[in-house]
Amino acid sequence: MTGPWTRLAEHWRSQGLPIMAGCSETEIASAERRWSCALPRDFRDYLASLGGMNPYYPGDQDAEGYSFWPLERLRTAVEEARDHKWNACLLFPGAAKHVLFADYLCWCWALAFDVAETSPAYGSVCVIGHAVPVQIAGSFAEFVELYIVGSDALYPAPPRPW
Repeated sequence: MTGPWTRLAEHWRSQGLPIMAGCSETEIASAERRWSCALPRDFRDYLASLGGMNPYYPGDQDAEGYSFWPLERLRTAVEEARDHKWNACLLFPGAAKHVLFADYLCWCWALAFDVAETSPAYGSVCVIGHAVPVQIAGSFAEFVELYIVGSDALYPAPPRPW
């Protein structure tokens, strides 16, 4: 494990969070087939190194309230909307090609990345929970660096509706 994943694991360990084992190539490829996409290289590397957070309490959330989901919990915004019918913010243009990988404070909002390979925003990370998604990082690796330092960029103001 190298780069941002090592720092991420250290960040979680410093909070007493368990470090889950990484995913196999077969598991990652299966997820890609399910969503008919190629996951961004940095996210694939993350999944192979760390398997997300423990899905159950304790260890399912960091000290700030972020929960990084394990591979079996990842889903597109459209798939998540089926479980959260009240949440219209999940149904936006391109929702089927945005994979949710984390949430904040038990789903005050979610974090997703764009897997539409033809999109100029491919691999970028956005906050979903406002009227429209708000991009906060150009890549998952960039997002992880912002997360580790607790950047204010992780808490975007909702876009104005006008």
